[in-house]
Amino acid sequence: MADVAAVYGLVGAVGGALLGGTATFAVPMLQNRYADRARRQSRAEAKFNRLMALRKATRELVRLLDEECASVLAGRGVGPDAAWPALQAALDAVGQAADDLAIDGLHFTLSTSSREVHSPENRCLALLLRHAYNVSGLVRGIGDGGGETGTGVPRRAHGAVRQETVLQLTQEMSGLKQARASLMDFAFDHMDGLRDEHRL
Repeated sequence: MADVAAVYGLVGAVGGALLGGTATFAVPMLQNRYADRARRQSRAEAKFNRLMALRKATRELVRLLDEECASVLAGRGVGPDAAWPALQAALDAVGQAADDLAIDGLHFTLSTSSREVHSPENRCLALLLRHAYNVSGLVRGIGDGGGETGTGVPRRAHGAVRQETVLQLTQEMSGLKQARASLMDFAFDHMDGLRDEHRL
């Protein structure tokens, strides 16, 4: 009987030692795994938020330009610089949102020059900026009351907006919205991937 008790004691001691040894290695490994998962989740959420910031900034830019176009084409009294502070703030917000995405490896070149475009998403942003500046120049030219609009399209006398200017403004706004839609397709692809991978 004493021998059986000794064997049970030995088995218990060996089992306890094995469990203790396993716990010594397993617990830190599980803790590291959970910490890695939490870090990946946090990075994914931050990237998602940066993509959302780009979406919001470009939406606000398009909204402001749309309102200004409607205002000047309706003949309402808009001074050439009345909307510029809000528009500049919207352009700055687009630039900041694009810059912030560099941490995710999405390097946008904030230029309207096609020579500096290296990726489809960068081309979309460059087109968006080009159309935004063109629309802004046309709107400011119309609102300024005379002479050239800044894009080579003169106004007609007595405040009437020339048909060519209306057509050019319409085309630029259409291009701006198409460029934003293409940029958002890219952003939504990234956001959907983050949702699928991390269940955001």
